[in-house]
Amino acid sequence: MAKNFDQAYKLEICKRVVENKESVAVVAREVGIHENTIYGWVSRYRQNSNKPFVGSGRLAKSGGSNRNHGGQRQELRHTDTIKVNTDVLEEIKFRIDIAFTDDFGFDL
Repeated sequence: MAKNFDQAYKLEICKRVVENKESVAVVAREVGIHENTIYGWVSRYRQNSNKPFVGSGRLAKSGGSNRNHGGQRQELRHTDTIKVNTDVLEEIKFRIDIAFTDDFGFDL
């Protein structure tokens, strides 16, 4: 399960790496966080040191970014699933209507 760290903690870690010139590997070992996680935080910190982490720690949306975040992909998949299910149900209803008309001579 993913751990969540508050913004202040992430900023503290980033400042140790960027401003104090501490090694990512050393900081990662000391705090027990994977190096790649810290590299990601530092990257965001360098892009916007005033407010690198927005809300729950997710990256702030930039104006020209076409990046598709996980939540958006999940929402799109969910929407696609609903569309497919709706199409399937329409087809089933159509076939039932035809079968009922053929068997009983009138529409539902």
